[in-house]
Amino acid sequence: MGFYRGPNIVTDGLVFAVDAASARSYPGSGTTATDLAGTNTITLDNGVGFSSTNGGTFVFDGIDDEINTNLTTQYTDFSCVVIFKNNGTVSWGRLVDKSYSTGFFISAYFATGGLGYVGAGIIEPSSPHGQSLQYDTSVYNYFVVTRSGTTHTIYLNGSGTSASKTGSGSAISATAMAIGSWSGSGTSQRFTGEIPVVKTYNRALTAAEVDQDFNAYRNRFGI
Repeated sequence: MGFYRGPNIVTDGLVFAVDAASARSYPGSGTTATDLAGTNTITLDNGVGFSSTNGGTFVFDGIDDEINTNLTTQYTDFSCVVIFKNNGTVSWGRLVDKSYSTGFFISAYFATGGLGYVGAGIIEPSSPHGQSLQYDTSVYNYFVVTRSGTTHTIYLNGSGTSASKTGSGSAISATAMAIGSWSGSGTSQRFTGEIPVVKTYNRALTAAEVDQDFNAYRNRFGI
């Protein structure tokens, strides 16, 4: 598929993938990226930047940058993978969003002292809106959210750090997925930092597959 990665990336059930290090996905300039796993249109809006760091990454200014997709799949069981580095201030920033109240979201909080929280929710319109894990804001991080039936699980940098809860098993919203902002171009919680890779699967990755996929990327990002 032309990914910039090791030989063992998980591809079973992969339905959407963008990787800034792959010339097939993004040539390093312009406002259009290519979905390496499907046919979804990906547009870089309002000046999303590019850096060749770690093979290639998209850079978000936290003001109005966003990547829009036409990924409207109404998943039941699914997984979403995002690799990110937070360069922000003390605030929440949306990493991936597909209608937080009727779909799913992944969001990262940049806190003082080098620590933050990254979390995800699936069809959770009321507090606490999901679950989160503590992460190091000074480095890249690999984060996964999965749903299998009514079990929602999140993983950070492999399966060793995870959290699970019982939640909705209903199909998620058909709202188009956004990267770096709320879906629908919401103006709040814009992400400040780098997002080189986003992938979705039409099934829940196992803990062993999370480790396999994480290990395929960790040398590239030094994690």
